[in-house]
Amino acid sequence: MNDLLLVNEEKMYDAYEIDFDRHWKEVITDFFDDFLLLVEPHLFEKIDFLKNRN
Repeated sequence: MNDLLLVNEEKMYDAYEIDFDRHWKEVITDFFDDFLLLVEPHLFEKIDFLKNRN
């Protein structure tokens, strides 16, 4: 029975190689207007988003 068990090698990950917050940065960048409206609605009202858009 023991000879049927396979031992998988565990790969050690370096915390400096893993970009833990990349996905959050992408979401905030892609939906910045909506994010700002959610967290700072008063500030959102004062910003002219069309002024600096390309």
